[in-house]
Amino acid sequence: MQTSIEIHCSENTDSKFAGQIRLWAEEIVGSLAGEAAPKLLSIRIYRLIDELRLFFRQEKEALGVVSEGEAEFIATHEAWRGYPREFTFALNK
Repeated sequence: MQTSIEIHCSENTDSKFAGQIRLWAEEIVGSLAGEAAPKLLSIRIYRLIDELRLFFRQEKEALGVVSEGEAEFIATHEAWRGYPREFTFALNK
């Protein structure tokens, strides 16, 4: 099974940086055997932490996710969409 890797970047993200992230993801996914590899890996890169926070709020609202309080995670739970999603650190606070 081949993994589809999606890279979503905020505006003005350095394309060389995004390319390095893709290479890293391909290397990691390529090392997984057969069924262990996910069908889809979605990676989002944010320049500002506020962009990440806005995305989380919109994602929770769109999916009807209800949680008490706010927490900042590097990766969101796969159950939200059904596939693994990794978030890189926001580049600037």
